[in-house]
Amino acid sequence: MAQVLLDGVRVELTPDQIIAAVRQLPARERERVRRELDTQQWRREFEQLLARVQARATKYPISETQVSEEVRIVRAQRRAKRLAQSSR
Repeated sequence: MAQVLLDGVRVELTPDQIIAAVRQLPARERERVRRELDTQQWRREFEQLLARVQARATKYPISETQVSEEVRIVRAQRRAKRLAQSSR
């Protein structure tokens, strides 16, 4: 059971009670709740992604020169693929 502090009053609510309360809101307010929850979820997922990228960058460091070389290789591959497709 979750404890929620509302205007200085502590209320204990179960997830089902919270869902029931949200369902009683007008559609516009339910959408506002959904957007807020989606934003929080997106933020958590994005922060987790950044942490994984940082961990990988720390474990497998790569220089600007290496990045530039990889970019050059990928661009050349894409150009070759486009040329092959356009010559058909």
